[in-house]
Amino acid sequence: MRVSFNAPRSHSGVGFRADMPSYTILVPEDIDVEIKNRRSLSIHLENIKSNWVMENTGHVGIIVQNSADAKIKAVVDGKELLGGNVAWKVIGDNEENTHARQNTN
Repeated sequence: MRVSFNAPRSHSGVGFRADMPSYTILVPEDIDVEIKNRRSLSIHLENIKSNWVMENTGHVGIIVQNSADAKIKAVVDGKELLGGNVAWKVIGDNEENTHARQNTN
């Protein structure tokens, strides 16, 4: 299955403005997901039993339940861009990029 969203259009006129700032998509837990996005992205994962790949050039926020068995690998321009309430394990630290992993159990 493939779902595609074009960038939301804004209309601005005299006293009128329309935006669509976000989408909510419910995905069955056993479906592999690939996301390509150029804006900020917020993902709330509950019961996942599949692989998720996210290619994003903006800010990515991932909320995972404490009981989830997940591995998150991030490739960033610098380790100072990694954040959140986890201790990231940096596995490559060079001028080009930083690879980091976080295991949650």
